[in-house]
Amino acid sequence: MEYYKLPQSDLTVSKIALGCMRISNKSVEEVEELVKTALDLGINFFDHADIYGGGKSEEGSPPCSPQIPHFKSRIS
Repeated sequence: MEYYKLPQSDLTVSKIALGCMRISNKSVEEVEELVKTALDLGINFFDHADIYGGGKSEEGSPPCSPQIPHFKSRIS
């Protein structure tokens, strides 16, 4: 995975992000598997917005879930 250092910041993000617009209609198990796969591939940048799924994509966001092993991630 290639990473990009954000200007004027110490944050480094993967050049590929996991877009979370449509995850609100997936089961918790499906989303956790998707996030685990993204992490295994080196993706650490998760794109969320309050309008995705009427705000549901951010509720209990899998990257923040205790079911997911601890990792460094960036959520936009």
